[in-house]
Amino acid sequence: MGLRARAIVIRGGDVRDTLCALVDREAADLAVMSARGHGHQHVRDVPYGTVASYLMAHCSVPMLVLPSASRKAQMTSPAASQSVRLPTAIQV
Repeated sequence: MGLRARAIVIRGGDVRDTLCALVDREAADLAVMSARGHGHQHVRDVPYGTVASYLMAHCSVPMLVLPSASRKAQMTSPAASQSVRLPTAIQV
């Protein structure tokens, strides 16, 4: 299909800033990440943690955020497990 993917291991200070810088440096077209939600409590109205939320607001490319495997197992609503959110970043 012509898709290229690779894994990169990088160390940095704040993971949020490091990931944003990596996306920019690599000239990515799309950032895909897994998010488990709000800590260990998995609060339904807080579907993403601080890293995913920060990246959705500050990343320069579209984000695809998928629930982690452990989060999927705990979901009870069939509609929730079938939906994918594709947020867009607002540039200021």
